[in-house]
Amino acid sequence: MFSLTTTTETRDELFLADLRRQAEERLESGDRQGARQIWEAILQIDPDDATARERIAALAGEDTGEDGPDLDIDLDLDLDLAEERPAAPASAAAVTQELERSALPAEERAEVRDLVEAAGELVDGPPPGEPASGSQLPAPDPALGEAALLVESAQRAFDKGDDDEAIALASRAMALSEQVPGAQELIAAARTRAARRAAEGEQALLAGIEAVEQGRPEEAVALLEKALELLPGHPEAEEYLERARRAAAAAPAAPADAGGADEAEEIDRIESIPLAAPAAETTAPPGDAAGAESPAHRVPRVERVLPPRPDPVPLEMPAAGTLAGPLPS
Repeated sequence: MFSLTTTTETRDELFLADLRRQAEERLESGDRQGARQIWEAILQIDPDDATARERIAALAGEDTGEDGPDLDIDLDLDLDLAEERPAAPASAAAVTQELERSALPAEERAEVRDLVEAAGELVDGPPPGEPASGSQLPAPDPALGEAALLVESAQRAFDKGDDDEAIALASRAMALSEQVPGAQELIAAARTRAARRAAEGEQALLAGIEAVEQGRPEEAVALLEKALELLPGHPEAEEYLERARRAAAAAPAAPADAGGADEAEEIDRIESIPLAAPAAETTAPPGDAAGAESPAHRVPRVERVLPPRPDPVPLEMPAAGTLAGPLPS
């Protein structure tokens, strides 16, 4: 904490010393008004500066009308130093001075410095080789409009998925003007997406090569087409895709489902068998009952159909004694 206070105090003391020197130089050159304004600025930074108070009082009493040019510097700073502070002992002079300075925010102290420097430039002109304070803004870049058009074209290429074209156009825009907005961000986004697409393409390529080597040509064709979509013109992907297409064309057509055909044929055969006779008049083949009870027996049971029995013919017996001839003894 002590080192920070000491550093701040030293910096402000150097700045105030430089202002005092400028005020004395203006006073010696006859610029009483300029000197007075600098002393007033010093007093706003350090209200306890006795030298500044003396110089201002002397200049106010000796005003002869021979002032320098009216600088009209606005030093209206909200210092709000009306509140009385208790006197500090001499041993704490540095701390008291820092507390007094803290009443003026750092940004307002910087504003005072800028105003004083601007006042000096109005009277003496800027230092040799340096631009004036009012002309420090960068000059308009004549190539900015053309660079902005290139960024728009790069954005359209990026939206279409052409990362290489987007990077090339945005790089040309930055070469024309470093002030063009959006070019650097567009280059970063295109490079990130291109890296991701390259990784996905390599993964699809390796999977497609593996499918070709293991004899899965149709799967390989799909994977290698995806790899070429992500990696246009990749020579290895094109070579393996050609191999996969030839293998897929030479592969025989897959046979029909043999199990399904057999089942349909069996159903047709069963439907062509006539309905069985009643069980009481049906004689099952030997071993058929045992086979039906076996859970492993899969052949459908077919009962043998017997021809119908003829109707019984009634026999009429002749009356006794009506038979011709004697009865055998």
